[in-house]
Amino acid sequence: MAGPSKKSTPFRGMKKALEIVFVGGGWTAAVSVLVAAQVLAFFLQALAGEQLFASLALGGGRPGPLDPWRWISFVLATDRDTGLGGLQLVTNVLVFGIVAGEVSHLLGPRRFLAYYFLTVLGAAAGGFLYDMSFPVYGAIGPAAGAVLAFGLLEPTRRIYGRIPARVYAAFLLAILVGAHFAIFHRESVQGVNVWSFVSQATGAAGAGYLFFLLRPVFRRRSLVRNMFRQLRTMQEEQAIRERVDRLLEKISRESLESLSKEERRFLRRASRRFQETRDRGEGGDRSKAKSENSFPT
Repeated sequence: MAGPSKKSTPFRGMKKALEIVFVGGGWTAAVSVLVAAQVLAFFLQALAGEQLFASLALGGGRPGPLDPWRWISFVLATDRDTGLGGLQLVTNVLVFGIVAGEVSHLLGPRRFLAYYFLTVLGAAAGGFLYDMSFPVYGAIGPAAGAVLAFGLLEPTRRIYGRIPARVYAAFLLAILVGAHFAIFHRESVQGVNVWSFVSQATGAAGAGYLFFLLRPVFRRRSLVRNMFRQLRTMQEEQAIRERVDRLLEKISRESLESLSKEERRFLRRASRRFQETRDRGEGGDRSKAKSENSFPT
């Protein structure tokens, strides 16, 4: 007898649709926080108006355009026109959200955040160096950086079973830049030069590409650091074994009662440490054997 079929609900259908649109099927906590910050900043700016925009944006001929926080906070600012700012927010968040979850899973949360803020600084440099008289704002830079990372991390992947990942990334980048041209279609809209956004995307992509060029270097440094850490651990264990041997000799010469409280505590700690090391080794051996047995003969 067939079991009861699951009822199709609008929420289940919506979840399935989102999993198709957003590559990887879900956002990590880091991506969710970054997107939430963008949306919250938009509504706060809609309420506070020009004052909040002036506090977040970088440059634009105002006093103190190089305030340190502006090199990060500018991504939270959207256009002073609420309608244009809303379109700008939707474009950046949508393109960023499509690939950011997968990039975050592939890089890991800490490396993803490091990469994100590196692309933010790259976007700031690109927009600021292009023309210091225009304010630098908006999250086109991190969105472009996320798209670049997706194309570089999964070059052989096919989206929806057909589209190569790099072609899909180029398509998303074209949509991102094209949408900004469509939104800010005139040379100057409220003191904005649309090419400033292109410069931000270029700067962010350059910073992101530099991240992947230097990634092997940091990996080698990590390997060297792990090697020294293992060497230090081996030296510590050798010192512990030597002291344990001396205490065991003392017990054989005299008795267990001859040990002080500190020496007994040391023996208990050493015993637990050696047991944990042995258990980890046996667990690794079992995992290795299971992995080898899983291959077809």
